[in-house]
Amino acid sequence: MSDLFSNQTEIPWLNSYEQSWKKIIQNNKTPHAILISGNRGIGKRSFAAWLATEHLDITKKYESCIYPFDVPSHADLKWVSPNEGKRDIGVDQIRQIIDDLTMSSYEGIGKVSVVEPANKMNISSANSLLKILEEPPGNTLIILIADKIKNIPATIISRCQHIKIYPPEEDESREFINHIHPDANIAKIDPYILVSPLIYREQNNHSQNIESIVIDLMNMLNKKNSPLDIAARLSVEEAEIFLDWFSYFVYSLVRNAHKVNKQQSKFEEILNKLDISNLFIYFDKINKIRNQPKGSFNFRMILEELFIDWSRGLKDLDSSEVKYQSLPSF
Repeated sequence: MSDLFSNQTEIPWLNSYEQSWKKIIQNNKTPHAILISGNRGIGKRSFAAWLATEHLDITKKYESCIYPFDVPSHADLKWVSPNEGKRDIGVDQIRQIIDDLTMSSYEGIGKVSVVEPANKMNISSANSLLKILEEPPGNTLIILIADKIKNIPATIISRCQHIKIYPPEEDESREFINHIHPDANIAKIDPYILVSPLIYREQNNHSQNIESIVIDLMNMLNKKNSPLDIAARLSVEEAEIFLDWFSYFVYSLVRNAHKVNKQQSKFEEILNKLDISNLFIYFDKINKIRNQPKGSFNFRMILEELFIDWSRGLKDLDSSEVKYQSLPSF
């Protein structure tokens, strides 16, 4: 792995995406709009920055996807995200993009607009963007970055070329984390962190609590602890990080529950106390919560509901339940 600058490093698992894009350019099949999706911490924004510099032919400093990245400075590039203190990307921001894309290119090459995260567009801004996606002008490239694709209207998705970024292999992730954070205890990194290596530092504080949280989950199943007490204690966790981990944990249970050749697993004791047929329903409920805007729900109350279901062994869950659709507010 090579350093591109004194404090920037190439993201190796994005190399294949770079090569695929170059082939698209060579075949003169460059789309007008791209949707880049994938979980947090795998380099979607770095890839978008590289795509923008490729399109605008300013690749001298950006020969590969790098971490950490800077938004490239160029007259023909507009990069929008929620304004400070705002939860959504507003319609005025999208209108500014549209106005810019309809103007002539300053450099005479083309225009690029990046919207991130696209899943934070509100209904008005999404409808406004749809208009330019239907009739994109000239040599434009609109790049949408989504951490949660379910929040993006199907009409927008259908008008974009979808590029899904997959997590790196575990060994590749460990090597990258070790390179960026030499002080990291690579041998003890939880697998869920390896899925999002770029946010290792952010997640590492939570990962130190994972063992005790799993014990809490087991104690709830064994009726040793109250789900309300555990919810109160864990409500001090960062909601987004906790729910990301909990989703990953439940998905790991699903995978282990349906293995053809089952072997002794650390999940076995937990699986023996759960209604396995309802794991997917529970997994879906967690992800519905994760798809809600940050700060739009009472995290403690959400944990109480989730943990009450958990303490009952996921029994009597109904996929048609709607109690998680409308979340309690503060």
